[in-house]
Amino acid sequence: MPKFGTMQRRLIFLLLGMPVHASSQLMELVNAYLTVAPGTTLRLASPLTWQMAPGAIVANDGLIDLGSNAEIIEQPGAPFIGTGIELATWALTLPLAGDEPGNLGLTLATSYSGGGLVVERGHLPRYSDNGTPSIGRWYRVSTPFSTTATLDALLNYDMTEIGGVLPSGLALLYGPGPGGPWEPSPTVGDEPQQSLSASVPAPEVFITAFDLDAALSAPEASRAGWRCWPTVFANGVSLANDSGEVLHEVHLHDASGRIVHQARFADAGHSVRLQFNSLSAGAYALVINGGETVFKLVKP
Repeated sequence: MPKFGTMQRRLIFLLLGMPVHASSQLMELVNAYLTVAPGTTLRLASPLTWQMAPGAIVANDGLIDLGSNAEIIEQPGAPFIGTGIELATWALTLPLAGDEPGNLGLTLATSYSGGGLVVERGHLPRYSDNGTPSIGRWYRVSTPFSTTATLDALLNYDMTEIGGVLPSGLALLYGPGPGGPWEPSPTVGDEPQQSLSASVPAPEVFITAFDLDAALSAPEASRAGWRCWPTVFANGVSLANDSGEVLHEVHLHDASGRIVHQARFADAGHSVRLQFNSLSAGAYALVINGGETVFKLVKP
C-alpha cells in the first residue's frame, strides 16, 4: 500500500498539463500537504481508494480525475480545498439509486440510465444575485445524452465549509451555470449527518447550498414602481405602488408555471395584502396586472 508523505513534507505536482497516475487498491496520504498545481491533472487509475489519514491536507488547484471506480475518503474537518475540481464518472448504463460517484459527497438517485454521468466538485463559493456567498462546496452534474429525468440529490458538507452560517438556515439551490441564476428547491436538512437533500431538474445542473434568507430575501423588492415584501414569505406578501398605479389583478405561479393563486380587484387602491394559505415550500412568481411586473418569491 503506497503512502504519500511524512511529517513536515510538502508534495507539489508541477507537471503542468501532464497527467499523474497512481494505481493500487488502497493509497493513503499520511501527515502531508499535497498541492495539485494549476494546469495539472492527477488521474487515479481505477479501482482505487485514496484515503486521507489524520493530518493530511489536499489543496487542489488543478483537476483530480477519479475515473469510474476510484474514490476518496476525507477526514472530517479536513476536506479538499483549492481552486480546482474533482471529477468522477458513473459509467454504467444503469440508473443511480442512492449512489455517490467518487465518494465526493453528492449522493444521487435518477432514472437516467444512458451512462457517462459526470459529477464535478469545486470548493470556491458561488454568489447569489445579491452577492451572498454559498458554502465552500458546489457540484456540477452532467450527462452525455439529453434527459428530462430529475435528480434526487443529497449533499454532504463539512462544517469548515459553511462560513459560520447556521446549518438550520441552509438550503439547496440549483442553476444552469456556476454563476446561477440560483433557484431554491425545498430542502430537508439533517444537521447530525451534515446533509441537505432536495430534488433538482435534469442535468446539466449546478448545485450548492446557501443561507436561504440571506441569499434570496430582502426587506422588499422594487420593480417598475411596485414594491413587494417580504420576498421570502410564510403566509403572504404585501404589494404597494408609490406612483399611483392601481392594482387590478395578480397571479401566483409555482415553479412549473401552474397558477396556484389568483385574484382580481375592483377597488384595491395602491396597496394590498395578499394571503397565500396551504402552499408548499418552493419558488413562486407573482405576476402583477397581467405581466406588467413579476416578483420572484420563495416559501421556505
